Amino acid sequence: MNPLGADTLTLQDNWLALLRRCVLFVFGFGLLAHAYCYLNPIFSHDALYTLSAAHDNAWQIELGRWAQPIYRALRAPVTAPWLIGCISLFFLSLVSFFTIRILGLRSAALRVLACGLLTCYMTVTIVNASYLSWADMFMLALALCCAGVFLLKRFKFGFLGGALCLAVALALYQPYLSVAVGLVLLLLIKMALEKKSMRAVFTVAWKGLAMGALAWILYWIGQQISLGVTGLTLTDSYNSIAGIWNFSGHARLQLFIDTYRTFFSSFFSAGGYNVPAAVAVNVLIATVTLAALAAAAHRNRLRAAHIAVLLAALVLLPFGLNLAYFMSKAAEHDVMKYAFVLLYLLALFAADKFIFRENPESSAPKETRRGAYRIAQIAVCLLMALIIGNGVIYANGAYLKKDLEYQATLSVMTRVADRLEQTEGYVAGQTQVLFIGLPPEITRTGFARYADATGLSNNRSLTYDEIYPYYFEQVMGREINITFGLPADTADNQAAIERMPAFPGSGCCAYVDGVLVVKME
Repeated sequence: MNPLGADTLTLQDNWLALLRRCVLFVFGFGLLAHAYCYLNPIFSHDALYTLSAAHDNAWQIELGRWAQPIYRALRAPVTAPWLIGCISLFFLSLVSFFTIRILGLRSAALRVLACGLLTCYMTVTIVNASYLSWADMFMLALALCCAGVFLLKRFKFGFLGGALCLAVALALYQPYLSVAVGLVLLLLIKMALEKKSMRAVFTVAWKGLAMGALAWILYWIGQQISLGVTGLTLTDSYNSIAGIWNFSGHARLQLFIDTYRTFFSSFFSAGGYNVPAAVAVNVLIATVTLAALAAAAHRNRLRAAHIAVLLAALVLLPFGLNLAYFMSKAAEHDVMKYAFVLLYLLALFAADKFIFRENPESSAPKETRRGAYRIAQIAVCLLMALIIGNGVIYANGAYLKKDLEYQATLSVMTRVADRLEQTEGYVAGQTQVLFIGLPPEITRTGFARYADATGLSNNRSLTYDEIYPYYFEQVMGREINITFGLPADTADNQAAIERMPAFPGSGCCAYVDGVLVVKME
């Protein structure tokens, strides 16, 4: 018996058994990769701004994420790392469960690898490291996108329930709709390879389109209700849903081409800690995947119609996975790229179809055939294990970087608070304080890999001025009356500030026009 290809739990077995295994494997991989973040207060960047996120609800509604305040009312607004981490891993367990069911992965080894890939992907690390306040909501959006496609596949009218799932996912975080689009395309690839009737293939295609359209209508209705109840309006911020359908000023063809270009550039520049190794592994995985798909198509003797569906879905897949780039008009960042992990799931599916299932029609001797398949199976598992291991190392390095920055920033701000309190006439919570610049930062050796990642490029926890009040309140537990400007923006006031030395120089805290100015840089 082949242990790597053993099918210990078929799709006809109890779905609860598969879910239990997904929870077990996801929590195992998740704690290995992300426990550092979940067990340490390493808040930075936007997560500092929303340690207690009640004030963030209005902003999220203005961005079009109207379900976030509802979710927070159930979870509580405080960013509790361990709680959010456990909830996030449970939602990732659902992502793994639905994805495995959609692709029909039968190999026990490939199911374990799927859980590891979905849990340790770089996007999850970036969300945890800098956006922990929203991590469980983002993971719930992912789970709902996967649930929507599963319902579409499983039930005749499942696309209706799927539309509701997608609508809620859109109301939590819109860019992850690309995960649902990618899964539908993978489902079409699966159906083509299995020689399903063209009627069934086109039924799934039109139901997928109908599900997306209905989801948008339901989302829009919910949005109008939330705006009407709260009296708020959509903001025109770059990450807002406002203007998502407005392409004026953008060359659609060039944007379409760039969507493909940036996808391949991102995938083949790889993520994780060891970039050269990851790039080499990704090239090998892409090669093996295409070869396995071609071999499976040849083995199954696909008709021209099925080959056309297979090729069309493969061509559309990069665009679907990078849909956030196109819809945001090139304003995409790393948090939006979780759908890219589905390329690895396509590789697992291709391996499951061809490498993990021997060809009984092969003319090669049985033992020779079995040995060749065994070597191929081990190779696939090793390649995927390298990707997972690379993600685990990347995650722990990212959290260590954040921890060092958190401690360094706290040390600096403690000294700043001491300077404030020693300044004559200063009364905590009453004297107006104006910070000029941000705490000093130093580039640490060994963390160059994180320089280009969203939310990880800074070398300090405080990354913009608006965080100062929340940092003093939540992290330092000190009263402070912060202002963001002087009473009068005169040349004399500006000259006085320019003459001040930066922290920690003597005189970095001084009164200017009745405001205690702290010059940080």
